[in-house]
Amino acid sequence: MDKLGGGQIVVEKPAHQLEEVEKLKKLFYDPKEPSSFGGVKRLSEASGLKKDPVRKFLSGEDPYSLHFPVRYKFQRRKAIAYGLNELWQSDLVDLQKFSRFNRGYRYILTIIDVLSRYLRAFPFRDKKASTIAKVFRKVFKEVRPKNIQTDKGSEYYSKTVRHLFKTHNIHHYSTKSEAKSAILERAHRPLQNKMYRVFTHRNSYKYLDILKPLVDSYNHSVHRSHGFAPANVTEADEPLLYKSLYNINVPIRFRFAVNDVVRISKARKVFRKGYLPLWTEETFVVYIRYPTIPPTYALQDLSGKEIAGRFYAEELQKIDKSDNNLWAIEKIIRTKGRGTSRQLLVKWVGFDDSFNSWIKVEWLKT
Repeated sequence: MDKLGGGQIVVEKPAHQLEEVEKLKKLFYDPKEPSSFGGVKRLSEASGLKKDPVRKFLSGEDPYSLHFPVRYKFQRRKAIAYGLNELWQSDLVDLQKFSRFNRGYRYILTIIDVLSRYLRAFPFRDKKASTIAKVFRKVFKEVRPKNIQTDKGSEYYSKTVRHLFKTHNIHHYSTKSEAKSAILERAHRPLQNKMYRVFTHRNSYKYLDILKPLVDSYNHSVHRSHGFAPANVTEADEPLLYKSLYNINVPIRFRFAVNDVVRISKARKVFRKGYLPLWTEETFVVYIRYPTIPPTYALQDLSGKEIAGRFYAEELQKIDKSDNNLWAIEKIIRTKGRGTSRQLLVKWVGFDDSFNSWIKVEWLKT
């Protein structure tokens, strides 16, 4: 594994060096070359080689793979509900900056039914567990879901709220994906757009008197995703809504195979400068493929430990180290032995301490 900055210690692994690989290395690593540190197309044209071997070569070179462009917007798995009130999503909208115009109310708790898209919204003053539980108790007097999805906020995972969900036999869970309650987040946009237009119209930030009318307006408007007004949906409409929302007959096409070695995207909303490494230095192995729409993958680290969560293809990058025989060492922890028997305990760049290992001195290159 190459690493930016000269003088690092690396381990050399025996590998057959192909002539075309040496040619590609010169064209890629020599700053004088027009194709240096570029992409597949430019290196393919400069070398006269087809794109597939060039792509394979680049997938094993850290300066390329660690800075490979990351996709932030792509199709994700749909939250699928088979009936009304089978799955809800809930979130908090922070409106603290308007609290002095709204009798101290700082937040709005929103809930949406995933199948019908029926929206509920409740203002409240604080995020205490008792306050959140009180809002849900009010809702549960009318109707209860089988499942509820939220973010990992402590307001949802307090002992009081979790006990309330358990008492009503409601399965509560959160996703590990960066895209959380996507359906509810999309519903927030038209609601907040209208709210801010009212603010401008009235020259006031008061919303307590318009929140319910705006939510009612949303629920009585035809939703483009399924062609119904959420307030008018009944159980008899469930099969039609399900068919409209979920294209189940789409063929599954996997981009990765089991045992493929991959990096994970570091995509974060607050950290997106393209010149910084955008992918993990540590590599992982695909060990389960799920036929979801779109497909998702489960990963293990190189010691066989499962990585929490599932990953979309756009969050993974296949790499090939077969032609790259160097792996970087972060530091030498300690040594043992003398002469030809001398060994080093090393920590590898991009890997945690569980991967620390002993190597022979003669394997080193500087």
